[in-house]
Amino acid sequence: MSATALQIINRIRRKLKWEDVSSFSATDSLTNALIDLANESKRDVLEGYEWDFDIRSDGIFKTVAAHSYSGTGLVANASTSVFAGTGNQYTNYDGGDLRARLIVTSDPDYGSTPFIVSSSSLSAGKDLYVIETGFPGTTDITSASVDVMVSEYVLPTTVRDVLSVMVEDSDTSVEFVDKVDTLDRVIPNAFSETSSIPDVCFVGGSTTPTMDGVTDGTPALGIWMYPVPSTVYMVRYTYRYRHPSLSAITDTLQVPDHVIDHIVDLAVVGAKNHRTAIDLEGARQLEIVTREKLRRTVKRTGSQPLESFSLRSHDRKGGVSMGSRPSNPNIFYQP
Repeated sequence: MSATALQIINRIRRKLKWEDVSSFSATDSLTNALIDLANESKRDVLEGYEWDFDIRSDGIFKTVAAHSYSGTGLVANASTSVFAGTGNQYTNYDGGDLRARLIVTSDPDYGSTPFIVSSSSLSAGKDLYVIETGFPGTTDITSASVDVMVSEYVLPTTVRDVLSVMVEDSDTSVEFVDKVDTLDRVIPNAFSETSSIPDVCFVGGSTTPTMDGVTDGTPALGIWMYPVPSTVYMVRYTYRYRHPSLSAITDTLQVPDHVIDHIVDLAVVGAKNHRTAIDLEGARQLEIVTREKLRRTVKRTGSQPLESFSLRSHDRKGGVSMGSRPSNPNIFYQP
């Protein structure tokens, strides 16, 4: 049910009639090329199809409650730096797993405008928030009231997509959005309302997290809670697992052995199509055979067979429907 990166690379080498290796080296261009091909094949097989064994139910994160700084903020016109409080809240936002928003509620013109917080840190004993653009308020504020809130959370890179969400043991409605969408586009004025429990969560958009003192967070799959959490609560979710890339000899791929077989064979196809071990005709034939085997494996193993037949209800007679289809037709497979 598993194989290390070294075992996979040596299986590829043996199929190409090469000797095994005992380690990986940065100067071994041939082995490094095989590692790249193995990772490409892994993504093809594991992310190009849906597998039951990749469904996980251990996803969990904790929300951050909205926080208000009353009269302790310092922000200047055109500045991206907002100071507030006494240096005891900024750590709630700098872990790289969420994106914070900041509203200078005391500003007469922009008191309801949320600004994305790029980074949070400690500076001169105060919480420092760097916002995405210069504050457009027309006058400097030396005793501003500031709200910081979080609706967008960043999921681990091992999460491919989210299947269901549960908040405080209650199912929450899930809506899927395109990666180019933003929360502001999906729900205008999303930060005008807070609640102790969400009505809906959105999954699929790309979210750039607030970071610790730096402003170049890496975008990742996001999950957005609406309304904005006013309290701390636990969010549990099921998801499809994304297997990390193989690089070190001890990196392990935890998937069934017959699926590893397909990954190895498609990597060999890649090698034969590449100058690494060029054999275009051999590659073509092997890919045809491997894709057919993979298709049959997906049909037996996947949760949504592409080519399966469901039985008609027993009360269908003479071509006239007298009832409904089985409640779960996917449990009936073609022999």
